[in-house]
Amino acid sequence: MAFILPKHVIKEIEKRLRHFLWKGNTEGGSAKVSWRQVCRPVSEGGLGIRDLQALNKGLMSRHLWRVITADRSSIWVDWIFHYRLRDLSVWTVSDRTGSWGWRKMVRLRDWLRPFVHYKVGDGTSFSLWHDPWHPLGPLISQFPLGRGTHLCLILRYCARSSWTVPGADCIRWTGRGGSFSSAAAYDVYCPPGPQVGWSSLLVGTFKIPRHVSFFGWLSLGGFLPWINLGYNVSEGGFHSLALHFLAIGHSVGLGQMRGKHVANASFRALLASLVYHLWLERNRRIFQNTTRSPNEIARIIVSEIRELIICKQLPNTVSTRGLYRLWRIPWPIEGEADT
Repeated sequence: MAFILPKHVIKEIEKRLRHFLWKGNTEGGSAKVSWRQVCRPVSEGGLGIRDLQALNKGLMSRHLWRVITADRSSIWVDWIFHYRLRDLSVWTVSDRTGSWGWRKMVRLRDWLRPFVHYKVGDGTSFSLWHDPWHPLGPLISQFPLGRGTHLCLILRYCARSSWTVPGADCIRWTGRGGSFSSAAAYDVYCPPGPQVGWSSLLVGTFKIPRHVSFFGWLSLGGFLPWINLGYNVSEGGFHSLALHFLAIGHSVGLGQMRGKHVANASFRALLASLVYHLWLERNRRIFQNTTRSPNEIARIIVSEIRELIICKQLPNTVSTRGLYRLWRIPWPIEGEADT
């Protein structure tokens, strides 16, 4: 069973994750990107790492949803109704009494409320005063009551009139997907943001090494300051070298990097490898006082892309043969006709 994690525990876990991401260990160190941005989906310019606090709340919301929908098949829910809610509902029970974990879970109701819709049917399940079936919310918060009347179901009042709504009372989730799940609840606590246009450049047919793909993400997101061509640097000619290779990348064009064709995927791999080796060369010149020529770096990059293509073992098709010709790779199977 999930339980609410204290904030200081979440912060300590995230701190260790940050240190491991940027330094490879749990020791301290500077970060190039805020953790909030790292936890955004890839389509929004992040790495797709889950926000721990939102994830924890999303998992806890599953338990709260079972209380909201009165899932009496659960012994725990049955206990909650008898000893925590009694004659109230989860919407009107006090969030100041009970255990620390219970209070924290009850306070999640304000986040979920906009996505919970009460559809009144025969009136046998909803409390007239405590359930938010009315647009005003729980009526008990709007109107004073006489003694004992707050326990009534909707049916008791409607039975005196010509109430003939067919079907049973129903509670629906109006958030993502149309049905409740922990993933849908996660979106409540960590709402989707604006999409970025370059996220498709980070995925492809070829299994790019993670450390290489990581630098591709840093460069496309503008998180590496030296990638900015207006950035004034003087690192022994490195800026000129960067301009030279970035000009090659721009000559390929972003349009040729998008799409499912294997050639497009190879250009995406080229971009990631290009940025990674530029970063290595930068560090080599700054910290080791050694350099490599542009031609030498280019040979290394092209060699890596060729290895990715060969290791993929693509089927014998016209597209595959075209890809091999593009990268000047000898075709390994002689005498077979194109399919």
